[in-house]
Amino acid sequence: MNKKSILILLFIIIVLSAGFLYFQLITAKKIQAAVNVNYNLSGWLWSSNIGWVSLGGSNYQVVVNSTNGNLSGYAWSPNIGWINFAPASGFPNSPNYSAKINLSSGALSGWMKATQADPTNGGWDGWVKIENASTTYSGYNNNYGKIAGFAWGNLVIGWLEFYDVAIPPLINCDFSANPNNISFGERSALSWDCSSAATSCLIDNSIGSVSIIGSKTISPSKTINYILTCQGFGGPRDFTANISVGTGSATSTLRGFKYKEVRPSR
Repeated sequence: MNKKSILILLFIIIVLSAGFLYFQLITAKKIQAAVNVNYNLSGWLWSSNIGWVSLGGSNYQVVVNSTNGNLSGYAWSPNIGWINFAPASGFPNSPNYSAKINLSSGALSGWMKATQADPTNGGWDGWVKIENASTTYSGYNNNYGKIAGFAWGNLVIGWLEFYDVAIPPLINCDFSANPNNISFGERSALSWDCSSAATSCLIDNSIGSVSIIGSKTISPSKTINYILTCQGFGGPRDFTANISVGTGSATSTLRGFKYKEVRPSR
């Protein structure tokens, strides 16, 4: 191969490599764009002092952020008006933040505030503190989570109960390789089902963006872990499938082959 041919080949390799890296970057950006998603809470709060408080209606909604668990939006009480789930400042004491869910432990904490409260002349300041509330996913409403517990709203609201509040299901995927032990040159199939909560998924090792349910036949040259990363509530979350690749050997066998001895003539 002459020098000109070598240079052309190198140029082609560089262009293809740059195209591949660009594709990976675009795919990663698409996945990243799906990270910060708000999910609606549904249900009611209850206080024996002010009655029912609604978390969503035609023109209002309390939502939870999929990655940091922060609550925002407004709930409505026909007796005291709007309750803001994301007041920005002025918290009376610890913790120094508005209402949120710890997506790892499921615990709720922070502050809410009744916007129409009037603290002048010794009136109620409107602050409501989440005291003892958490989420559970065990056997509740087709994998949806349930918030249970209380917040304290001083003598005006008293104890405010998270009566029947549902949050979206956490991402959960079935991800496997079959077979997961192969010899060199053989194939395996990756299969995944993330339909319960995922909004988008990506598999590493040059596979890229995939649908939330699917499969792909592969033939890795060495033992490898494939990581499926999905976005959705509580995401991103990673799921791993391992494929062990043995060294193997290339062999050939002749079967049913008839032959006869041929001797050279004298």
